[in-house]
Amino acid sequence: MAANDLARDSDGGVTFLSFAMGKIGDADLEQLDRHPTLTRLRIQECPRVTDASLDRIAKLEALEQLELIRVPVSDSGIARLESAKALRRLALHHTSVTGAGLAPLAKLGLTDLQISGTGISREGLACVPTLTTLESLGLHLTSLPAEQWPPLAPLGRLRRLDLLTTRVSDAGIRVLDGMVDLSDLVFTTEAITDAGMEAIGALRSIRTLNLVDARITPSALRRLKDLSKLEVLELGPTIPDEGLRELPLLENLRELRLNATLMTGSSLDHLKTFKNLAVIDIRSARLSPTGKQVIADLTASRPEIRMVYISN
Repeated sequence: MAANDLARDSDGGVTFLSFAMGKIGDADLEQLDRHPTLTRLRIQECPRVTDASLDRIAKLEALEQLELIRVPVSDSGIARLESAKALRRLALHHTSVTGAGLAPLAKLGLTDLQISGTGISREGLACVPTLTTLESLGLHLTSLPAEQWPPLAPLGRLRRLDLLTTRVSDAGIRVLDGMVDLSDLVFTTEAITDAGMEAIGALRSIRTLNLVDARITPSALRRLKDLSKLEVLELGPTIPDEGLRELPLLENLRELRLNATLMTGSSLDHLKTFKNLAVIDIRSARLSPTGKQVIADLTASRPEIRMVYISN
């Protein structure tokens, strides 16, 4: 059983194994019990690995992390992992799993779950909120928009949520209602308008927010007033020059990125009162002479602010 990659501990015990490109099948994985120190296992693009191997994998007492990528395992196989007592991180990318097999894993204490592919069903996704020990969750579900999901508020320990390839609309963002401790949110905002900003403004622990693609008006920026922990904010072309004045005082904002905005620079003096601001990044903008003078005055009064300006 030749691995594509492996790692050992200081005593020579194997702690990580990676298999890829069809090199192994179920019969090969019978040898896994030779590695009692194995903590991480990755299997990628191995079509001969089936549900039968999940029984064997579940018996690896030290296994903490399992990654299955383009492997034809199903819900039946995933459910067998309920006996993998040490398992904390699970990644299922482009498998045959619909999500129903996650239900038995609620007792495990998973802290990290990553799922991608088109096979996840609405019913299967209903199992995700039962995994209440999750701290990090990635749902890349191009065929299941967020408005069809169950509320995620039961995941009270969740700190990071990655929805980058999932369509999230004004209705879909409501699945995050009540998640006041969520600190890291990655999502595509092209379907977000002013109507969705109320839900975003209620995520009071958010540290980074990217609104580059959001179809919002300047007045929607007022919804951010309670995001006292926000450190990095990105705005896009729907915020014109004077629209920046609608941005409320965010006491912990460190970095402001203005992407492809109708920005002449004349409104940047509004940022003087943002006491922790360290970087202003203006991209694809058209600074006017007045704007350049405002920037000069701003950096003179606040020399700790670093200006980054990239013109078209």
